[in-house]
Amino acid sequence: MGDFCSQEHAAEWLRRPLPKPLAPSPPPGPTSWSHRLAMGGCFAVFLVLVACLAIGGWTVVRFLLDHV
Repeated sequence: MGDFCSQEHAAEWLRRPLPKPLAPSPPPGPTSWSHRLAMGGCFAVFLVLVACLAIGGWTVVRFLLDHV
């Protein structure tokens, strides 16, 4: 089986100049109020779900401790 890359090929490849760096991406624009409202709504739903999970977990623990 042959070599994947010969020494001559590697030397030729390394002699090439480096590519120009990519231009930096522009900074993100201002966030719209609708986007902020949507993110706030998602965060509120997440908090409600975490609270329900905590209450449900506490209820299961109390049930198991009372009936065991």
